[in-house]
Amino acid sequence: MGASGRTWMNLRMEEEYYQQLDEDWREVMQIMSIEEEYDYSLHEAWKEANREAGMAYAKKKEIERMIRNNDKLKEDEN
Repeated sequence: MGASGRTWMNLRMEEEYYQQLDEDWREVMQIMSIEEEYDYSLHEAWKEANREAGMAYAKKKEIERMIRNNDKLKEDEN
């Protein structure tokens, strides 16, 4: 908290959710910027990066599953 007695935080919120807030909440919020929706899928570089990210995520989840299974086997042995 600062000298003003306020706590500052940054957050992102969908407009639909913001509109559902009580008027009291909206009165104390200060909108700093509004980002326009942008469709990145029209660009080939983004498509390739998105595909690679999906493959990396799937690989990460498979590794996590293997680690959990190995740890469980070790626990069962003890």
